[in-house]
Amino acid sequence: MRFDIESYLESRLSKLKTSGSGKHSGELTAECPSCGKWGSFYVNHETGKFVCFSCEFRGRSIVGLVAELEGLSYSEAQAYVFKRAVPLRRRYKLLTLTERMRGLMGRESEEEPTTHGAELPEGFTPCYHDGAWKLPGYLKERGIRSKTARAWGMGFVRSVSIVEGRTLRGMRLVIPIDCPNGTSWTARAMDGAEPKYFNPAGADHSRLLIGWNVARLTGDLVICEGPVDAVMLYQHDISALALGGKVLHDAQLAMLLALPAATAVTVMLDPEERTAPMEVARALSTHFDAVFIARLPSSGAGLRAGKVDPGNATREQAYRAIERAQKWTGGRSLRVRAKLEASRAAMT
Repeated sequence: MRFDIESYLESRLSKLKTSGSGKHSGELTAECPSCGKWGSFYVNHETGKFVCFSCEFRGRSIVGLVAELEGLSYSEAQAYVFKRAVPLRRRYKLLTLTERMRGLMGRESEEEPTTHGAELPEGFTPCYHDGAWKLPGYLKERGIRSKTARAWGMGFVRSVSIVEGRTLRGMRLVIPIDCPNGTSWTARAMDGAEPKYFNPAGADHSRLLIGWNVARLTGDLVICEGPVDAVMLYQHDISALALGGKVLHDAQLAMLLALPAATAVTVMLDPEERTAPMEVARALSTHFDAVFIARLPSSGAGLRAGKVDPGNATREQAYRAIERAQKWTGGRSLRVRAKLEASRAAMT
């Protein structure tokens, strides 16, 4: 997966050219989109890191520059970059990676994966539409902000049809899913009804990764269990993908294998899990150089007493767990504290 930075900037910036001298030799230079001056604005054509020495407009990735050029929020710019990188991921590549992974793990070849494209459920009401908000009280109870709901495309339904005329009653939060293997959705009960999560009939979520279309997918990445876990980590400025369970399936791993091996991946399942995180880490280590297992705190009697999972962890708890994560393989520089401080600053 790759966003063609140079081609994008050619269509958006004035006087774009390759810098030929000095410490920025080989980088791209153009008129600064913030102050309009030429000769002091530089962009790395591989990472998208940019800086203007005239007005101090700067950023560590192409996302911040896209946000400025397109007039988008940071999360909207993330989605913009992701969607325009998707065409570069060929389906044959995913299949090849799947076979490679099976060979590394000693598994026999299975049937070719299929792509799902489930429509949103009938009666779906978006949390944000045409400048108007309709936010269920459940979002406030869980601490999910309106901007997060909008970035994820969340909505709700008052009932969900199952099959053969049967219907699940009650308010459910609908979280759309969009990744290279297809689209779908999951509906979470907001009133304690069972089942807690409901997926559309015929959709095989073992082939999908939740949060792919909003995660940065570069640098550090967290693998978690449930949709709300990924949502809350996203809200803490942590790039996260949810498995929809405790198992990393073959087709999910095939998508992850399209990411750079240098990506530092942290497995953060619910704290009562003991063997499942190790199984996920083992599979990830067939490709990624640095894999970690993070455990959130738990206290009291019983496995679930005082449980803190990614879906209810505070910003500080989540970052502390990542910082103290047990190394499965590889290593990472101590940048988690800097990321936490940057995240705190963004909240003020």
